[in-house]
Amino acid sequence: MAFIKRQVNEASSDQSVKPSIANIDGLETKPVKNEIIKSIYVPVKCKWLNGLYDWAYIRGNNEKFISLTANFKDKAQQVKWISTYYRCLLESVLTISNIKTVEWTDLAELTNAFTFLITTPYFKELPDNYPFIKEIVRLKDKLKAFCLESQDEEHVQLKLKIETKQDLLLQRYELSMFSKITFNQLQLDFQQENVKQLNKLIEEQEREKKLVKEERPWQKRWRELL
Repeated sequence: MAFIKRQVNEASSDQSVKPSIANIDGLETKPVKNEIIKSIYVPVKCKWLNGLYDWAYIRGNNEKFISLTANFKDKAQQVKWISTYYRCLLESVLTISNIKTVEWTDLAELTNAFTFLITTPYFKELPDNYPFIKEIVRLKDKLKAFCLESQDEEHVQLKLKIETKQDLLLQRYELSMFSKITFNQLQLDFQQENVKQLNKLIEEQEREKKLVKEERPWQKRWRELL
């Protein structure tokens, strides 16, 4: 009886012991560590952006000049007027360059706006060191040449070289201190300015005619001899 009791006790004690994982199917398991794999960020260099930064460094003096335009008291109105409308024209050129195709008449209208900007008294009275004079004329000439080449097309695609687009983006950034207006507003203002210039020209012509009528005979003969 003691032997049977001892076997029962041993069996019950064996049942109370849980089998080790190592003995299950002959496999051993190891504790899993919650390791966080840290990804290393490797910056990707973009030639286009690098070129943009390099170009900005070369043109750094322009931004400095624009921030000091308030010092040109006698030319402040001209600088502000031209800069505001040139910024609008830059926005329009960049927008058209991102569109697949545009109507030729729209591009011609934009080119005409550049032409009118250059013919205004504001442009002619700009300070000699205004940094965008050459850029405005150069861009107008490029657009005009493209319009003449594609004048037989109903729709055109305006594609800019990378260097040209970088330059235009930087100019737009440098002009960001001036008001942003739409092309429709620009056209309206240009129409009003055109009427103002025409009225001024008519007044000058009428003034000259009046002076001629008021001349004495000997003054008229003397003027004809000159």
